[in-house]
Amino acid sequence: MILQKVRKTDGFITKEGRVEKFKDNVKHIKRSNFLFEYMENYFLQLLPNAKVIDLNKRKYYSLYNHPENNTPDHLESEYYRDFLTQLDEIVLKDFMKKPR
Repeated sequence: MILQKVRKTDGFITKEGRVEKFKDNVKHIKRSNFLFEYMENYFLQLLPNAKVIDLNKRKYYSLYNHPENNTPDHLESEYYRDFLTQLDEIVLKDFMKKPR
């Protein structure tokens, strides 16, 4: 079982490459992130041996031209590349442990 820790972002990258903060969603973003963390901690209490993908050490942003719109939920490409890298590492380590 793999838990992906997730957070909404509070900013987005503009067409000019600047980072701007979302203005309308501030309370929603903070509340959602608090609830995500609460649920993740509860999950890990129940399943302490679960593998974890945690990308919260780096700040990721949304993009002004994301195909799914500019929202706190859709992030820049680097996020998805980093996610797949961590997923690959987990799968590879698990594969290497199994006898053939």
